[in-house]
Amino acid sequence: MEKTRLIVALPNDAPYEDLTDFFLKNKERDTPILIFTEYPNLTRKFIMENPGYQELFGDSVPFVQVRGLTDGDNEKVQVINSDGATEVYIAKGADLIVDNTQTGSSLRKAGLKELETILHSSAGLYAGVSCTGEKLEKAKMIYKQLLGAITAKNYFDVKFNIANEKIEEVSKFLVENKLCADEPTITKGSNYSQINVLIPKSKFPEMVDSIQGFNATSIIRNDLKQLIK
Repeated sequence: MEKTRLIVALPNDAPYEDLTDFFLKNKERDTPILIFTEYPNLTRKFIMENPGYQELFGDSVPFVQVRGLTDGDNEKVQVINSDGATEVYIAKGADLIVDNTQTGSSLRKAGLKELETILHSSAGLYAGVSCTGEKLEKAKMIYKQLLGAITAKNYFDVKFNIANEKIEEVSKFLVENKLCADEPTITKGSNYSQINVLIPKSKFPEMVDSIQGFNATSIIRNDLKQLIK
């Protein structure tokens, strides 16, 4: 399913080349380095393996705080659980955040940049050898639902109005030019009808330009939640 990366991020204007550079340039600071994340254990492990951290703090363990529970002996570097919306913690005083990202767009919107990648990850659905009979049927049902959600991300649900005398012409055009997933669905009115199509997102601009040539009106585009073929 979706591939993602767990990354270290900080403000766009921060003058650091990598995490080692960050630690070495902050070795004289009096206040603790604050790192917010939903992945405290992975973050702590990654930090402790960093050459800059090892040079400054050796084998000491970064202080970790998760919902009132604490661990670690190095309070100069603190890893704090963020409980979601991690990118906003930079504005609240965090030096670094560790978060997952696919494209980095949400980070850029928050004025952040990637410093390092901790790991690459993806989600999958796996069945063991004991998954048979009723269990297997339920697993297949879950698979179909997940696949439907993933497939839907590639399509738009588009509705538009067209004069009744142009219904057949428009429908034929959409099918022949593969500007719909299957045949259009038509809801007929007295003078105008609504045509509903599922269309690959990449073809949406072409479709809009084409149907406007048939004087289509009230063009509405919606995202899909599920598409089970």
